Amino acid sequence: MNKMKQSFLLLLVSCLMPFSVFANVLNPVVIENLTDSDATASSVAFNNACSKDVGGIIKPHGSIKIKASLINTSCVSKVCDAQIHMSGNCSGSIIGTAEISSNGGIINLSSMNESSFRLRKIDEFHAVIEGGETKNLFRLLFG
Repeated sequence: MNKMKQSFLLLLVSCLMPFSVFANVLNPVVIENLTDSDATASSVAFNNACSKDVGGIIKPHGSIKIKASLINTSCVSKVCDAQIHMSGNCSGSIIGTAEISSNGGIINLSSMNESSFRLRKIDEFHAVIEGGETKNLFRLLFG
């Protein structure tokens, strides 16, 4: 390959690289709730306010997108730590925690009670809440 082609390719790669880095910053974090319960989160970054106060209840078998811009403007060092509750109002015990970054997505998930609800990371911008009580036919009809 001649020197002119090499220089052109190097210039092209160096121009495109910022776009791929910038694209990751704009990716929202998606949390899916695969359970039969509402899910909410509380965070020190938001003065322990509950996500329900800003429309952040993840309905059963639903999902929510957390925009990178929200994390950028609200979280110390562009990282948020959140406590996950399986209720519609941040009550009850914490079932797990999530650490989310505006430019790296989900950094860490941890479940507090593996026997009931679990947090599982699909990739850096997608996680699911699984588990909980199973509702069998007998309980639905007679419970």
